[in-house]
Amino acid sequence: MWTTYQVTRRPLCSYVSFLWLSESYRQPHPVELILPTATVDMVVDLAQVDSPRSVLSGVQSRAVELDTAGRLSLIGARFKPGGAFSLLGIPAVEFHNCTVSLDTIWGYRGEQLREQLHLAKLPLERFQILEVFLAERLHDGPPLSEAVRHSVNAIDGAGETVSVQKLALRSGMSPIRFSTLFGDHVGLTPKSYARIVRFQRAIAAIGSATHVDWASIALGCGYFDQAHFNHDFVGFCGLAPSKYLTDRTEHPNHVVKDP
Repeated sequence: MWTTYQVTRRPLCSYVSFLWLSESYRQPHPVELILPTATVDMVVDLAQVDSPRSVLSGVQSRAVELDTAGRLSLIGARFKPGGAFSLLGIPAVEFHNCTVSLDTIWGYRGEQLREQLHLAKLPLERFQILEVFLAERLHDGPPLSEAVRHSVNAIDGAGETVSVQKLALRSGMSPIRFSTLFGDHVGLTPKSYARIVRFQRAIAAIGSATHVDWASIALGCGYFDQAHFNHDFVGFCGLAPSKYLTDRTEHPNHVVKDP
């Protein structure tokens, strides 16, 4: 069962998109691929207190494997772009394409959090424990740059490719300085972030369709042509678009990995 919890506590809601809970998640296949979303995620294993799945997963620019051989019970937080930087005070680019144990980040506090979540039984109670924990950590880090916030909103809201040079010009910084600041907060360069946002726009446009006009999807999501779309899709997904249609699960960003 998959449940989400919308964070309303201020100012935490400016940094966390939502909390989620997945209980007794089991699949007939042993491994799934999780597609890039341009976000940082915190994941805590509820099945056991001392677990390698209790991690902070940095922004991924390639698909990562999820072991689904056994039953999974997990709770997590999806951070808004720049949100993890404000909680950790560590450049998000340092977590690019990697995962870090919560103990490495928060020491004994990470262990305490896992224990509290493990002992709690009701979903709402677990969500509230995680929400309070994150709200307390928010005071440890720096605020999100307004220039980065505006640029993320511009990229997210664009129906087509956004010029990174124009974003830098609006910020009043040189392109190099702007790109470095964006990477520290978000974990990717502005160009890489925009590419993943465009890829996710394509995933959303595909939806649950079983027959897709790929050329229309490509043009509608801001790709130069279908070849450009195919290249990016394979790079992020590891599968051709047609293969994605047959291998996706009920979650659009999860696909079955072939043995």
